[in-house]
Amino acid sequence: MDSLPQDTTLRKQCTGPCGRTLPATPEFFHRMAKAKDHLKNQCKECIGKKQKAHQSLPEVQERRRAYKKAYYHTPEGHERTLAQNKDRYYRPGIHEQRLAHQSEYRNRPEVQERQSAYQKTYQKRPEVQAREHIRKHRPEYLEQKRTRDKTYRSRPEIRNRLLTNGKAYRSRPDVQERMRVYHRRPEVREQNRTHLNFLYHNDSTFRERTQARNRAYQHRPEYRERKRSEYNSNPDIRERTHAYQNMRYSRADVREQYRAYRTRPDIRERHRIQQRSPEYLEYVRSYKNRPDVRLRYRAHASHRRARQKAIPGTYTVAQIQEQLKRQHYRCYYAACGHAKFEKKDGKYIYHIEHTFPISRVAGSNIPANDISYLVLACPRCNESKGDKFPWEFFEGGRLL
Repeated sequence: MDSLPQDTTLRKQCTGPCGRTLPATPEFFHRMAKAKDHLKNQCKECIGKKQKAHQSLPEVQERRRAYKKAYYHTPEGHERTLAQNKDRYYRPGIHEQRLAHQSEYRNRPEVQERQSAYQKTYQKRPEVQAREHIRKHRPEYLEQKRTRDKTYRSRPEIRNRLLTNGKAYRSRPDVQERMRVYHRRPEVREQNRTHLNFLYHNDSTFRERTQARNRAYQHRPEYRERKRSEYNSNPDIRERTHAYQNMRYSRADVREQYRAYRTRPDIRERHRIQQRSPEYLEYVRSYKNRPDVRLRYRAHASHRRARQKAIPGTYTVAQIQEQLKRQHYRCYYAACGHAKFEKKDGKYIYHIEHTFPISRVAGSNIPANDISYLVLACPRCNESKGDKFPWEFFEGGRLL
């Protein structure tokens, strides 16, 4: 009959809190040369718990921290610590394990909150701010950062992500309002103006890109429509634009630059093609048929005729409109019974009447072309009056 195998391994009872009976081997007990069996009386688990409880005491942690700090700041301790950490960190099995542990540890909410609070407190310290300021303004750091950012942003996936995130961020209402308030500050506007002027006059690439972007934006239909209907119709804007253009074109260098630009063969050919296109011809036709434009042309023709005969005085389209309202949209003279002006295609049909005929006051100092000497009359009364003075036009009867 075969006998069963028996366990002949010596066993030993742990004198620690667990009190277990375990095999007397180094797998369960630490070695100790002075002991009879060369093993400690407590098992590894009990000793580990005891050491962990001891090391968690605040005074022990503070003492260990102070010792490590003092040792690390000695030259030999610093070099030795770095060498040990580097050797231990890059071991084949340890490196991946440490990376996984660090990733798992740093993703904990309480750890992230604690690190954020510590970083905020640390970055507010005066000595840290002074040290960071000096470090970030060193030439080698700036050059390294510029190269690193350029390499990083040139990657397609990074560039697309930055564009997408930037558009989403700038489209937020709170961000737009904050940026609008910021850019309206006088010092910010002056700083931006100075910087852009410097780039525009010293960087040819920036200048060409800016000009191309402005041309593309100004040729958009919605921009042209908005500028024509809202911006250009504002009297203050028109007066300011007119004054600026007069001031600018009064400079000899600007006139020479404009003349050189218009005489370039490519520009002349482009203008010739543009002025013959159906779109341009339709635009000119619709523009000249606008009531305000027709009135402006008539005022300009009257001014030109008055200038040719040296007649002082001038008037604007706005003054003509005010005169039309004062006359209640009726003829100034009574020959037609102060008839109301005929309205055709949304505009009133009338003539701008010079009460003192231009042909008879030429050479005098009478401002016959001023708004105070002008009235609005129907075509029949204006043609009947001809070159008569008001007191000579008996058919006019009582003035309005």
